[in-house]
Amino acid sequence: MLESVENTIERVLIIDRRRDNHVAFQRILTDAVQCRRTPCENSGHLVSDPEPIVSRFEVDSAYDETEGVAAIRDALEHDRHYALAFIGVRLSQGRDGLSVAEQILATDPDIQIVVCTNAFENTGAEIARTLGIGHRTLILKRPFE
Repeated sequence: MLESVENTIERVLIIDRRRDNHVAFQRILTDAVQCRRTPCENSGHLVSDPEPIVSRFEVDSAYDETEGVAAIRDALEHDRHYALAFIGVRLSQGRDGLSVAEQILATDPDIQIVVCTNAFENTGAEIARTLGIGHRTLILKRPFE
């Protein structure tokens, strides 16, 4: 099972108007290292293997809703699906990220969405009403480090 994790590269799309948020996600996702955990022969407890497994993500950026939706459609067309999209609530051109998230969820039946919002922008209840509550959406409140 670990072999499949080691060889998997997940595609992630960041849709946000702020470049600093793209940099933060790039840093978090591309520097991630996981520790290999295996059962100890004698006790069955998990022990750390000294050889780490590096988490590998292909991270793409879109700075507005038009570019983001186009990236999702292009990925589907070329059979290079995104596993996950981080979407900022405030985007350019007067559109909010929730309407973009709705459009992406309707376009790609397998993608998962993380809506990134400041505490003062939208409540979790508002986001849940718009996108529905399910296994495909998550709310991430900023600021994050």
